[in-house]
Amino acid sequence: MVVGIEVKASATVNATDFRSLKTRAGKKFAFAIVLYDGTDVVPFGDRLAALPLSCLWRRNRPQRPWRFYTNYFALV
Repeated sequence: MVVGIEVKASATVNATDFRSLKTRAGKKFAFAIVLYDGTDVVPFGDRLAALPLSCLWRRNRPQRPWRFYTNYFALV
C-alpha cells in the first residue's frame, strides 16, 4: 500500500492536485492527502482528502478530521 502526501503553498485545492499522487502509486494506491494553506478539511472522493497544514501543530485541532476514511487507512 502507498499513501501519498503532498504539501501546497496555496489556499485552494482542486481535484487535479491529487492526480500525480494516484498515478505514481499505481495499483498500490491506498490513500492521498494534500496539506494546504486553507482552514477546512475537504474530502475529494474515495480515499482523497485535503487537510489544513495548520492541523499538524494547532493546539485545538479537530479530533480525527479524517474519521470518514478509517475503513481505508488508520491514520491515528
